[in-house]
Amino acid sequence: MPQKGIGTSAAQTLFKNNFLQAIVAASGSRYWGYVVGGTTPAAIVGDWLTTVFDQNPQNADGIGDISALIELDTIKMLLQLFGLPSTFNGGFVAGATISNFNCLAVARQWYGKMYNIDIAKDAIPPGNTVYAAVPHSSILKSLSMLGLGSNNLTLVGNLAQ
Repeated sequence: MPQKGIGTSAAQTLFKNNFLQAIVAASGSRYWGYVVGGTTPAAIVGDWLTTVFDQNPQNADGIGDISALIELDTIKMLLQLFGLPSTFNGGFVAGATISNFNCLAVARQWYGKMYNIDIAKDAIPPGNTVYAAVPHSSILKSLSMLGLGSNNLTLVGNLAQ
């Protein structure tokens, strides 16, 4: 790592010479190969606003910044768009890995509540299995990080054969 940066122009040249040719053409809204979202004018403006205001979401009660309130309002609009009940609540995450991690963490705690165990503190009892038909590649990593054990995944359905 150099002591001093190379500057904007040199960084752009470095990017052009070393990386630009390897960029995947995923900038259209009809690209389905790896779901990163299409680059639409609205998405670009959203990215600009996110970068310009650089907020750190903290909570939804008005203390901190407005990010949490924007997220909750956006969830309400999506509930209306998809006709989901207003009692549904959720949140946005960066992608599949953290989404699966969060869902498994919630499932872990729900399971523990059913048996009066705080699994985050006391661990999951031995002999428990997680079943999946078509697990995302992040599931094994998430099971491992949550202390559920990546060896406790059992495939069901056609993949199990």
